[in-house]
Amino acid sequence: MKQLLLLIGVLLCLPTSTYATDRTFTVGDVSFTMLPVAGNTFYMGAQKTSNQQPNYDANASSNEQPVHLVTVNDFYIGQYVITQGLWEALMYETPNAASNNQWTEGYGLGTSYPAYYITYTDVQRFIDALNGFCRLTNQLKADEYFRLPTEAEWEFAARGGSLSKGYLYAGSNYINDVAWYVENSPESTQAVGKKQPNELGLYDMSGNVMEWCSDYYTDYTEQAQNNPTGATSGTYRVLRGGVYLRPATLCRIAARSYAFEDTSVSYYGARLALQAHLPTHTPAAAVDKINIACHNQQLTITGIPINTPIRVINLMGTTLYQAISTDNTHTINLINYPTGVYIVKVGTHVKRIKKQ
Repeated sequence: MKQLLLLIGVLLCLPTSTYATDRTFTVGDVSFTMLPVAGNTFYMGAQKTSNQQPNYDANASSNEQPVHLVTVNDFYIGQYVITQGLWEALMYETPNAASNNQWTEGYGLGTSYPAYYITYTDVQRFIDALNGFCRLTNQLKADEYFRLPTEAEWEFAARGGSLSKGYLYAGSNYINDVAWYVENSPESTQAVGKKQPNELGLYDMSGNVMEWCSDYYTDYTEQAQNNPTGATSGTYRVLRGGVYLRPATLCRIAARSYAFEDTSVSYYGARLALQAHLPTHTPAAAVDKINIACHNQQLTITGIPINTPIRVINLMGTTLYQAISTDNTHTINLINYPTGVYIVKVGTHVKRIKKQ
């Protein structure tokens, strides 16, 4: 009994919501904003096998499958991609300064336009310089640092994090609302922030320039993962996001791309992530609408907000079932579960149930 009470107490005291304010940094006369993303569990990828299963998408590609559960921790991510203004303010030069790959009017030129023609290596050099500058100017704490987002973090943020409404594109099911792509900007990038943001306030994640991620590219597996970082080595790095010269089907949140680290083209850019502790805040949760009932070897949960984590745990603390709600009602068949007591955790709501 003491073990059971302790387990329930731990579950009830787990931080269930993370709240933090935006972080704004300044380099010279250029400022940029990092937005907080509260960590959570989500379904990553897309599949076109069944519209009754998570992340169904008739246009899903083979490299977006299988759909799998992923948990990410708290992090910050850039409200916009790295702009030309920020790059020049920090680096005092354009990427590839010695080559012909320069920012031009033809592909978009101006301080508020994305920095493009940047390789993965260029971005690492930029991030090293940014970390050094922001420490010297006391804008970063000792254990904080800028980096590229992982592919999982990028997709979680593009989906709107814990505020996700399940859109096909980052912020809407209608691509023209949120993205620059081949139908509305076929020849060049556009200034950042001109379309609607997604649920987290992030702009241009489904169109404008593609964005480097930190991972080596590899195929997905069906296993659930915690803070995945991709393969430990590889030939290519991951790129995510739509781009001004792609069709809508390739601008979907789940779409994946990859390239050599030294590839420099007019549509590769990057969005910063910030490794930092988010101040936690657990608001009073509205759990009275959630109902958990066990009847005839079937567990039924109603009144669930969409994208809420669901877990069934035995008295030893082992998770026996894990999912993310895709509807306001969720049913779990307990026929293969031994008779006994189980703990059901739905978001912040925890309840004991007994299977007869």
